[in-house]
Amino acid sequence: MFVHVALQAARVADPDAKLYINDYNIEGTGAKSTVMTDPVKSLKLSRVPIDGIGVQDHLIIDEVPTYYSN
Repeated sequence: MFVHVALQAARVADPDAKLYINDYNIEGTGAKSTVMTDPVKSLKLSRVPIDGIGVQDHLIIDEVPTYYSN
C-alpha cells in the first residue's frame, strides 16, 4: 500500500500538518465506509501517521439525510 509511504513522507516534510484520507459517500455505515475505516485502523495500529478521515457530503438545508433518520 503506497498510502503509508505517502503519509510518512508527508509527516517528515511537515511535522505539524494534519494528515487525512478523504472520500465521499462514506458518511453512513456500509461497505464503502468499512472499506475506508478498516485500512485506517490498520495504518494507526502500524503507527503510520494519520489524523483522521475526511468526509465529503452534499446536504440540503432543513432536511435530514435518510441514513440519519432511522
